[in-house]
Amino acid sequence: MNMKKAGGFVLGGIAVIVLYCLGIGIYTRVSEDPIVFFASLVIGLIVAAAVCLLLAKVTRGLYDRFTVFVMGVVYLFGVIGLSVFGPTFIDRSISYHIAFYAVEEGKVNVDDIEEAFSRSIFEKRIHDATETGFLTVNDDGSLSPSFKAKLMYYTLKPLGDLTGSMETYNEMKEEIQNNTGG
Repeated sequence: MNMKKAGGFVLGGIAVIVLYCLGIGIYTRVSEDPIVFFASLVIGLIVAAAVCLLLAKVTRGLYDRFTVFVMGVVYLFGVIGLSVFGPTFIDRSISYHIAFYAVEEGKVNVDDIEEAFSRSIFEKRIHDATETGFLTVNDDGSLSPSFKAKLMYYTLKPLGDLTGSMETYNEMKEEIQNNTGG
């Protein structure tokens, strides 16, 4: 009986991964301007819930409701991990882009990479931030933080400070202040 339950859990996990990848693949190809991070979380939630409901229906009483709920939470955390370290990293990480290009071309000219990535990546990130409601564009073209941005700042920045993962942000902030005299 336990092997049957474990097998169902594993098959459900495989189904979640396959459906998640299929969902992200469809979304990024159909969407005119995909925002992968948020889409991956929504798709992950939908897929994890759907697989749990299907698993509960197909296995007819093999799992109680609480077990199905716990399986859904495990699937969801797995999908969140996959989202963050998969499509989101690939979409947002300049390091991945450079490494992929180096593999494809055999070597990388840093000046060419800098020229190609700087403006387009920056513009995409600004667009993503305004589309998702973290920033609002003012009449003068400047950007203002939304409530969501402030909430994210006050909850995540202390975590970044605590873990020592704010070095890149602090360097950027210092460079901007030095360039603008602020």
